[in-house]
Amino acid sequence: MKSGGINLESVTTTLKQLDLEESVEARELHRQVIAVGKWVRESWKGADCLVETPVQEVTGDGQIVGGRMDLVIHAADGWVLMDHKSTLATKGIAEGNLAGYGGQLAAYSEALVRATGKPLQSAWIVMPVAGKAVRIMALFGQRGLSWAASFVARSLRFRSRREPIE
Repeated sequence: MKSGGINLESVTTTLKQLDLEESVEARELHRQVIAVGKWVRESWKGADCLVETPVQEVTGDGQIVGGRMDLVIHAADGWVLMDHKSTLATKGIAEGNLAGYGGQLAAYSEALVRATGKPLQSAWIVMPVAGKAVRIMALFGQRGLSWAASFVARSLRFRSRREPIE
């Protein structure tokens, strides 16, 4: 069984590399990965999806910003960025780390918007291990894109188990 080229063996290998094989069941995570793909395809029907897209930009002060965007969706009304995290602690992500992750997504989105002239529609932190995603809300001001401390935590429809998500 495969999902976008990701099979159970590759999920198992990744869990071992992250030292999570004791904490996370590979089959369940593989089901979650398949469900994330389904959620993306249903939410952004017909959109082009780019995986592990390199980005690099030299900022006005000469700083080089670069990295790989996990998932870039070319939606009809702009770009959707998704950053995948392999954490089990959804509360820690929601309460403590979003500002840091938002900064990374802000840098990537600024480069993408400047390069293409198309707006950012939304940005997400996707946590397939926890079966959750967090949508980061962006504010546009005179100084460009800045990420608000306020955010909306949202349980995704990709959850494959029947029990409620906390």
